[in-house]
Amino acid sequence: TEAPGRRNCGVSVGTHRRHDGLGRSIRAPPSTLHPHPVIRFLLRRLGLAVPTLLGVSLVIFVTIRIVPGDPVASLLGPTGSPEARVELTHKLGLDQPIPVQYVTWLGRVGQGDLGRSIAKQTDALPYVWEAFRNTITLSLFAAGVAIVGGIALGVIAATRRGKVASAISSGLSLFAVQ
Repeated sequence: TEAPGRRNCGVSVGTHRRHDGLGRSIRAPPSTLHPHPVIRFLLRRLGLAVPTLLGVSLVIFVTIRIVPGDPVASLLGPTGSPEARVELTHKLGLDQPIPVQYVTWLGRVGQGDLGRSIAKQTDALPYVWEAFRNTITLSLFAAGVAIVGGIALGVIAATRRGKVASAISSGLSLFAVQ
């Protein structure tokens, strides 16, 4: 232990102290049984990602299912025969119970099969990928503008402290957060 009145300021996170028998404290390597706090945090976050993704996939599946309209009628059009309707319903798996449909859909999505576009009659993945790329581009641009603008407003507020420019930059930064 330590002398009274002294604080243990020299211990870094993830290390432990032992004594060498002469009252001196020596640093011991962290135990492999207790991972570093950052590792524990990341493992906990990854563990929470699984139920979150399953919940999101369930919401997406239910949303797709409750959209009004009949997908078979949309695909066949008004001239579709009852036999073609039954065949397409079976081909799409819509004759299966909803839990079976969900598990099948989840397995296909997990393999990268997002189905077919009804409007274009091609795989939907290229369209989703294009929209994803556009979203990432827009997000990166917005983050860049926010970072540059935030730094500029921060510099103005710091260098002109107590002046009108500082108040305006602080107000603008608060407005931007909202």
